Amino acid sequence: MLIFLSQLQYQWTWLSLIIDNLCYSICGDKIITQDEQCDDGNFIIGDGCHLCQFNCQDSCLYCLQGICYDCQEGYQLIQSKCYSICGDGLQKNNEQCDINSSLQIYQNCQSCQLTCNLNCLLCQLGICYQCKDGYELSSNKKYCIKSLEYSFMIIEYCHIQIGNSCIQCEDYVYFENFEYMCNLIVAPQSLCQQQLKLSPYLDSFTNTCIIDYNMNKCPKTCKKCVHYKCLECEFGYYGNQCMPKCGDGIIVQEEECDDRREYELDTCLNCKFYCPQYCEFCAYGICTNCISGFYLDIVSNSCNSVCGDKILASDEACDDGNDLKYDGCYQCKYQCQTECLDCQFGQCTLCESPLILIQSKSICEQLASCEDLKGLYYDNQSNDCFTQCGDGIVAGNEYCDDKNDVPYDGCYECKFQCTLYCQICNQGECFQCQNDYTLQNNQCSFNKENDDLNLSNTEETQNNNASNNNNTSYGQNPEWLSLNENMLCRGYECVYSKKPSMKLTYKTQSFALQYVDITFDQEVKFSDEVQKDKNLFNISINDLDSQYYNIKINSIQDISFDLQHAQYQVQIELFLELQTKPVLLVQLNQEIINGNNQSLFNSNQSITLQTPKIMSEQLKQVSNYAQQSNKAFMIGAISICVISLVSGESSFVVETLNLLQYQSFLRFINVEYPENLYIYFQAQELLSISSYLQLFQFDDYLNLITRKEKQIDLNGKFQQYNVEADLFTNILPQLIQFLVLVTLLYFAENLYNILFRLIKYLRHLKNEKTSQSKILFVMINLILVCKNCFKSLMKTRYLQNYDQIIQLIYVNSWDLIFKVILQLHYIQIDNLRSFLSTFSASLIIFACISILLKSFSLCSDPQEKYFIEQLDIKFITLDISRTLFFHVVLILFQEQQILQFLLISLSNIAQCYIIYQYKQCSYMNRIIFLTTEGVLTVFSLSQFLYFDIGQLYISYKSKITLGFIHMGFLIMSLGIVCVKQLFPFVKNIWKLVFKGKKVKVASSQLFS
Repeated sequence: MLIFLSQLQYQWTWLSLIIDNLCYSICGDKIITQDEQCDDGNFIIGDGCHLCQFNCQDSCLYCLQGICYDCQEGYQLIQSKCYSICGDGLQKNNEQCDINSSLQIYQNCQSCQLTCNLNCLLCQLGICYQCKDGYELSSNKKYCIKSLEYSFMIIEYCHIQIGNSCIQCEDYVYFENFEYMCNLIVAPQSLCQQQLKLSPYLDSFTNTCIIDYNMNKCPKTCKKCVHYKCLECEFGYYGNQCMPKCGDGIIVQEEECDDRREYELDTCLNCKFYCPQYCEFCAYGICTNCISGFYLDIVSNSCNSVCGDKILASDEACDDGNDLKYDGCYQCKYQCQTECLDCQFGQCTLCESPLILIQSKSICEQLASCEDLKGLYYDNQSNDCFTQCGDGIVAGNEYCDDKNDVPYDGCYECKFQCTLYCQICNQGECFQCQNDYTLQNNQCSFNKENDDLNLSNTEETQNNNASNNNNTSYGQNPEWLSLNENMLCRGYECVYSKKPSMKLTYKTQSFALQYVDITFDQEVKFSDEVQKDKNLFNISINDLDSQYYNIKINSIQDISFDLQHAQYQVQIELFLELQTKPVLLVQLNQEIINGNNQSLFNSNQSITLQTPKIMSEQLKQVSNYAQQSNKAFMIGAISICVISLVSGESSFVVETLNLLQYQSFLRFINVEYPENLYIYFQAQELLSISSYLQLFQFDDYLNLITRKEKQIDLNGKFQQYNVEADLFTNILPQLIQFLVLVTLLYFAENLYNILFRLIKYLRHLKNEKTSQSKILFVMINLILVCKNCFKSLMKTRYLQNYDQIIQLIYVNSWDLIFKVILQLHYIQIDNLRSFLSTFSASLIIFACISILLKSFSLCSDPQEKYFIEQLDIKFITLDISRTLFFHVVLILFQEQQILQFLLISLSNIAQCYIIYQYKQCSYMNRIIFLTTEGVLTVFSLSQFLYFDIGQLYISYKSKITLGFIHMGFLIMSLGIVCVKQLFPFVKNIWKLVFKGKKVKVASSQLFS
């Protein structure tokens, strides 16, 4: 029977484990599994571990891994537990009362528990429900008073009384047989002095100490105790209960250590020796051995895991030994591709449309198309196109395909293979047979004239003759030598296999820096004989000392012991001006082989670099000073714009921002500017909102909101400056302006009413002379500067101020048109988001062209009444048209440098004519506008000097000098605008300072 029950129990346990074919951990078995943080074998709440998860008491304020380090107010920390402080006046969950007053403690609250009168037999929460014999309840049920109707005597200190007889006394008294009374226990004075902890009462008549053992119960660590309250504790103990205080630096009996640091994770935690986390063995808080996967740091006494050591530690989700992103494990955490919608333990189970999940790789990829690839067929498992040997089509890695599986017929398994006994074979054609075989019709036939005896005697001679014949017949043929070097032989069979080659590719030049890529035409790997002390490459410049250059190798794909397409990028920085182009020499020091164990064809390669473009450190410093000056002018101009915008003078804002935006787009002209001008243009990042997003790390959140995908590859200067072509990402500044404008329009009326009330209050402050009123007077005047701005918003809200709307569109025309044309030019519609982005760009450009055409039609019918307004509209329309033309030329003609230069210069000349003919302003302002535009026109016209065209070649030093001249042109145009805007403000301030200033004459009262 017992055997049957045990078998039944085993079967039931087995069935419970396979209900859903999953294994679950058993909480409470004291065995910690992967999905359990702890397991203490119980389910007690607040003991450090509850339901196999770290847990502390509710009164714990700071809990770490089941250990409490700080308690809430009203609790004290004792051995990692929070205990309420009795007597602090704060009532907690486990306290019925907590009162500081000793009187109240004596009457109703003792040891934070509600009590009743001594004559009460049944007491609950301070309310007496039954009194002793001879006593009756008071009206408030708190006291037991003597009953007037009770006739017999009450025996004092009696616990059980029947009639006038005491059956049992209280614990702290004794029964006197002769007097039938309960008397207190007494002690002599010497005993009283020894029992200080009992706080005895001294009887002055008998000179004895009356000790109440029940009344004076205090902790052992209490020196002086009265009425359950300790008045003085032993050294190192505190509070009414005389509890040790961890962190006071005093080691008492209950503490193992105390280093005055209560919460820091060191060798002493909560006054107990603490082993560091992940430590396996420790002594007195010092770790001697860490658990598997962790390494001991004896300096910090800590156990740390090392991500990338291929050892899975308990604080690591995974460890694949590399730092590659999106390979399933990155920085020892599971990670899938960004296109993966459901990532399970580094394996993707669901991909974002239109990508598909490749089961064999657990990654998301675009669906491969093999329809247009002849001889390649789609494979579902790998999502790749593979050849099918035997279909008669030579494709992919096939060398031949004869539609059969016959060996030694010239092609076998889609690889060249010669006839049997062929010694030298090339592309299925046999050139030489083995000894005793004759080559006939590409077949090696046995020579019957030689018998076995003759073969054995003359074998050595024939081998020597064959070697000599080979050297004489083929040694002088270069084609044969190349063929022989790429031969791969196994026994008596040789096939053609090309050796791997190293290639050097010149990439680009950035002033003194030049970049060269090192690649291989095949997948390569290290051979078994790797020399650890040697560098992989030995790179130098021919006939140039190493002190005049610096070479840095950046690994894109390292060579390893696995076959892969290795790639390296070499960065060369030259410090010396050269008249000739330098030659880079690259030598491979390690032995590299391909999949057929063939070594590198040539381990030494060279490539000719470009002439270095070097600028001295002194000139770089001057360029940085110019850049700082440009930033100062830009900040000053923007500050004046803000003040003008607040005060309601929006015309200054339009002029300044148009100039700043135009200068920022000059850097995108596809001209090889010298390094000093490139440094100067870096100041234009102040106007780019993307730089601020990256500075405050908001770009990742923005990409998440806009669902940005991979960045579109651009060309020319757009690629150099890493310009983003996506409209939804670029349109953020305009969206912010729209939201701010709508918000201000919504609250414009309320804000204007507040300003109106401030004006009334300002009149009242004029009559007050206190310092506070003077401060308020100045602050309100500063706020009232915004009055004109809100007045304009009120007009715009009720569609009475079209000029403000036109100027707002006018200011955003430079930036918005550029982003729209950039989106339309580099269009890549492959999903819904890209379609919506392109559709939005098309709507914006269509609306812009429609507005321009409508504006031209309005100006074509001149009316004397609105002649000035029509000229203003015409100027703005022509200026926006010029902006549109500039961006079309800048983006569409990025590869045609000369044509781009000519068209941009033409647009600058046309802008000068537009200003002269249609700009409505004073004579002085017209001269300023023409001067500013003329300076920019000269800048554009002189850019042809940067072109290297035949006889127009200019040295790099001369180009640097020209760059400083161009920097002066740009700074001068900004300076003119700043001075023009600053002049009215200075004039107004001057008037305010000297307005009504009178000469003060000394009166006779001074001398009275």
